[in-house]
Amino acid sequence: AGGFNAARARGVLEAVRDMSDWNNRGRVPAGTGKGVAFQFAHAGYVAYVAEVTVGANKRITVTRAWCAVDVGRQIINPLHSTNLVQGAFIEAMSHMMAWQITIENGRVVQKNFNAYQPTRMNHVPASIEVKFLQTDFDPTGLGEPALPPAIPAIANALFAATGARIRTVPFGDEGYAWS
Repeated sequence: AGGFNAARARGVLEAVRDMSDWNNRGRVPAGTGKGVAFQFAHAGYVAYVAEVTVGANKRITVTRAWCAVDVGRQIINPLHSTNLVQGAFIEAMSHMMAWQITIENGRVVQKNFNAYQPTRMNHVPASIEVKFLQTDFDPTGLGEPALPPAIPAIANALFAATGARIRTVPFGDEGYAWS
């Protein structure tokens, strides 16, 4: 109980494939790509597909995101759970683009949000669609597993759009910025 279940992993990956029209990902416009990523943590299963457009000078727009989640049979507050997943995706965007703590002379350089910029609402995708799979497993964690796969889904979408692999965060260090 609580160990990795390949059928549940496949379930969220198949669901997000269908939600995002993954099989037609080659039909997106030039400079646009879709990327997928999966996370198993705290006995929860989360898969994202992100759609990203990259413009001139490495300007990024995350246009849409889809997420499929299996956290067991009981979700007491579906609206709150959906909001939690959407918020995790947006927080991941902050980590991905700009959030970095640096230390100089034993002290943190970033003293406030002006030096530690969160993602602004005008950079959030127009749609972050969330689907909870109806399974008969014991309830598990949702908050922790919902954030980490967002970043590699966006990185994989960037790769699909540009052919460039990004393997470290923040992406801003590689010259990327929000459009």
